Amino acid sequence: MKFKQLDIVSFGKWNREKIHLESGINIFHGANEAGKSSIRMFMTYILFGLKPEERERYTSKVDGQLGGRLILTHDNDEWVIERFSHQNRGQRAGYVNGQSTTDEKINQLLRGMDRHLFESIFSFQDRDLQAIRRYKSDDLGKVLFNVGLTGSDHMVELENSLIRKADSLFKKQGKKPPINEKLNELKNLNLDIEKTEKIEKEHQNLYQQVRDMENELNDLKYNEQQQREHTKYIEKLFQTKSSVVKHQILSNELEDLSHIKHFPKNGQQRFEQLKEKEILVNEKLNILNEDLKQISSTLDSLNKKSRLEFWQISIDEAKALVEEVSEISKNIKQLNEQRKEINYECQRLLKDLGLNFSLKELTELSLNNYTNERWKRLAQKWEELGNQKKSISRKHKAKSEELDHKDKFYQQIKQDMLNEDELNQLNETYEKLKMLEQKHELEKEFENELIHQQSTVSKISKFLGAAKFTLPLALLMITALYTIFLFSSSGVDYVIVSVLLLVSIFSFSILNQQHKRVKQSMNTSVKSKDHNQDVTAKLLQLRSDLETHNKKEKELNEVKNQIQVLQTTLNELETDLDIVEEEFHSIEQKIEQELHQYNFLEQFELFHWPNVFSSLQQAKHNAEMIMDLEKQLNDRQSRQNILKGQAKQIIHLYESSTSIQTELLWTFLKDLIDQEKTWQQQIKQNTDWLIDKQHEITKEQAAFEPYSQEKKSLFNQVNASSEEEFNKLCDDHQIYLSKQEQLKEAYSIVFEVFGDETNELINKHHNWADLEEQLEMNEINLSKIIDLMETKRNLISEKRAQISQLEENGRLSDLIHQRAQLESEIVDLAKEWAVVKTAQGYLKDTKNRYQNVYLPGIMEQTRKYFEKLTNGRYNEIIFSETEETISVKSSHGEWYHVHQLSEGTADQLYVSLRLALNDSIKRLVRVPFVFDDAFVHFDFERREQILKQLEEIAEEQQVIYLTFDQDSKLNAKDINQSIYVS
Repeated sequence: MKFKQLDIVSFGKWNREKIHLESGINIFHGANEAGKSSIRMFMTYILFGLKPEERERYTSKVDGQLGGRLILTHDNDEWVIERFSHQNRGQRAGYVNGQSTTDEKINQLLRGMDRHLFESIFSFQDRDLQAIRRYKSDDLGKVLFNVGLTGSDHMVELENSLIRKADSLFKKQGKKPPINEKLNELKNLNLDIEKTEKIEKEHQNLYQQVRDMENELNDLKYNEQQQREHTKYIEKLFQTKSSVVKHQILSNELEDLSHIKHFPKNGQQRFEQLKEKEILVNEKLNILNEDLKQISSTLDSLNKKSRLEFWQISIDEAKALVEEVSEISKNIKQLNEQRKEINYECQRLLKDLGLNFSLKELTELSLNNYTNERWKRLAQKWEELGNQKKSISRKHKAKSEELDHKDKFYQQIKQDMLNEDELNQLNETYEKLKMLEQKHELEKEFENELIHQQSTVSKISKFLGAAKFTLPLALLMITALYTIFLFSSSGVDYVIVSVLLLVSIFSFSILNQQHKRVKQSMNTSVKSKDHNQDVTAKLLQLRSDLETHNKKEKELNEVKNQIQVLQTTLNELETDLDIVEEEFHSIEQKIEQELHQYNFLEQFELFHWPNVFSSLQQAKHNAEMIMDLEKQLNDRQSRQNILKGQAKQIIHLYESSTSIQTELLWTFLKDLIDQEKTWQQQIKQNTDWLIDKQHEITKEQAAFEPYSQEKKSLFNQVNASSEEEFNKLCDDHQIYLSKQEQLKEAYSIVFEVFGDETNELINKHHNWADLEEQLEMNEINLSKIIDLMETKRNLISEKRAQISQLEENGRLSDLIHQRAQLESEIVDLAKEWAVVKTAQGYLKDTKNRYQNVYLPGIMEQTRKYFEKLTNGRYNEIIFSETEETISVKSSHGEWYHVHQLSEGTADQLYVSLRLALNDSIKRLVRVPFVFDDAFVHFDFERREQILKQLEEIAEEQQVIYLTFDQDSKLNAKDINQSIYVS
């Protein structure tokens, strides 16, 4: 997604301005209060809207309006998103390629992103860093931790709000929270109850007695605990008695063996090892010398047996000779079997055909693919012509029968039709009747017109009948009204009354006459039309006869055409039959030619010829294979004879007799080869053994020399002159070590029970008899204490029952009831406090899940940015889940908590987190990254590093950089657009 143009109609200081944006980095530079931040807020307003107080702040002072358009491109589509406070109730509207779109489509374009996410990830200003700096050093790690989770410190604010809510309900040291107030009230109520108890003397005494008894009970419990601890100590001491005594005895015995204390730790073991080594070396040397004698004897015997030096070929060549002979024998056998099988197959084929050919005759037969195709064509053509002849004959017979049927049908239709005179007379009668029918139609139309006119006249008659009375009566009523209300006996009044009377009489007379005329017109009779039903019936009958005649005439013509077609078809079939007969004659001539060339074909039907060819061709192929196999057999036998002569020469070196059978010759030679090969291997093996044994003897003698020197050194170390004296010192040393182990074991047993008190305990003298008496006295005292405690508990229960009785009868019960209600209210508030604490727990779980799923990738990207921004001074970042803070590792391997970093380095870490979050979110929705004087408080080096990162981000994502600094350290080639804001 790329912002293409900002069309600011009215927003803050901006009015009727259009700002074009390019891909890459767009820099807006200018002085403070020039309107740079208004550009960022304008984009936020168009996309997500502003709060009421923010809208009021940015409403234009020029025209009192607020709004504009944002033009952007996405997937080759141009989007226009606009928002005006005075239009569409301040809601945004959208257009795609000039067509209106819905707000849902805009949400899909933004992938559901809201203002909080936009400002947390893609909109970054210096205030974000200033807000981070306001936190205490201990809270700074938590803030950065939550920035890594959500992109802003809102998670911290949410946690703080939950903490404030929990603290508003309850604080350990607070007074104002409701739970604290209720607890104080409960405390005061308890005081009132105590006051009431003091008023009631008996109640007070009972309470005092209970308290005293409880104190006595507590003292008894303390005494019981002391007695039990002392008893337990003595029991533990008796438990380790044997080990303590044993340790003290062993310590004294070890003092007597102090002269052997400095004996070498592994002296005896090393002496035994050297002794064993000496025995082994001597045994090995004896064995090696015996082996040398045996190997030399074996070599002499083998050299006498072997005759390999007199062979004319090597062992491998002789072995290859035997294998070749074996292969030739197998090959000869296979060739004979193949020849037998092929000959049998060849004779079977000839027998099936009933022919008697020799192998030579078969090979001389002139059979090729052309012959096979020629015989196939003759058989196929003969069969096709036969089928055609049968088909044409069947069709000729069917068409002839159909032609006879059509002739009969044609004559029948002709007899059923009218002759010419009957047809003319029928047409004349039909014309006359048709004229009469038309006349009747005209009369019917005239009658309908008369009926319509009569209906109109009837309506007029009714109107006149009503009007001839209504109009005169109306005039008379007017005259009467005038006479009653307006008549003044003047001449004019008499004239008016007279005129009205005359007009009424005259109108009645005229309307009456007209009514009579209409009645006479209505009474005029219309001569009824005489519909001649007979004419219509006759006319219908004539039409039916004419249609029947026309149908038969049409059918007659169709039958006539069909007869002509059948005659043509019969002529064509006869022509086709003649052509087939001619082709039959031609095929018969070709068959005679084949029979003349291959006279054996006379005993086969023509349709069998292709099968005969296939069998003969197979037989011919078999004959050729048999002749080839016989040639191969001759070659193999010749080679076998040559190899046989070479084998006899080798055998004569070992056996003078020449009576070895041919069948056993090759087996004997193979055995000789194997035997000679075995002898040679044994000779080589024994020679190698001889050399190895000599080397081993020398090696063993040289290897034992250091052990001999070590043995002398060991004797000198313990001042021993012989092995017997050394062995006695070894036995004393073993006794010393055994007692030391027993001492350690006894000490460990005591240590497991007493721990750090062990050294003091084992060095102390114990009177075990006195300890036994103390143990018995402790058990007696403990039993007495338990009995007293039980008695006190029973007394306390009785006193409490008396107190309960008093509480039910006095004011004390009312106070206790109030306390119960107050405790119920405290429980309700405690539940609300528990809900807030539960929400804190859920928030923590959510953060943990985010850490396990998304945070590792974001932290790895944060590490890369932080390493670049600090020039490699810090190369690793980790989150602490328990402390909810960040730790960084320097290039020297030292770890620092975030609150130990300088403000500038902490700012770099915060920026790295925001850049990493931008990288993770822009895969879903890639909106421009907006920086509003975000690095104004960075020093030169840090600002230079962050601007280098912006150059890299701008290669894939549009960047809008708002700054007061015109000399931002960006390369000219990396700046796509620089705009001065005045």
